[in-house]
Amino acid sequence: DTIAPTDEMLERLMGWSSINSGSRHIGGLARMHDSLLETFSPLADDADSVALAPAPRVNPQGEVETAKLGNLLRFRRRPHAPKQILLVGHYDTVFG
Repeated sequence: DTIAPTDEMLERLMGWSSINSGSRHIGGLARMHDSLLETFSPLADDADSVALAPAPRVNPQGEVETAKLGNLLRFRRRPHAPKQILLVGHYDTVFG
């Protein structure tokens, strides 16, 4: 059996796909962050956003510099349950 996508699911996917959330596009990452937070917070017992430290990168001149990153999102459901599952993903599109 397959689950047919609903209009709402397709609309959400198209909306997320239209956000330029390239790894270094801080404004786009912030928009994607806010959209994911709005979408998944109702499913969680708690949700929070964690600022990440800047990461080193090499610029076109070969110099090491630091680059700002988007925030980490963390959603928790039943944090005291005896069995825990960790799901991990990323919300940058890597390329612009």
